[in-house]
Amino acid sequence: MSKENLITVYNPSLAALLLASETEKRAPLDEKEVNAIRDSATVLRVPEATALEMEQKRGHKDISSENAWAEWQELRKKV
Repeated sequence: MSKENLITVYNPSLAALLLASETEKRAPLDEKEVNAIRDSATVLRVPEATALEMEQKRGHKDISSENAWAEWQELRKKV
């Protein structure tokens, strides 16, 4: 049995969840809110190839859970 590297991915993407939450709030999310959304989001453990395929279908690289706040601050400047 092959031991393929499993990757954790958010479904839907963490970036999409944060954007939707900020749009609904009509104000910037604070760090506590970003972390709460991250911590309650649905995650999947998928093979690396599947994770890459999901990223390609989404059309963007998702935010990492370890750096959610900092990466969200950068991403929100672009949207």
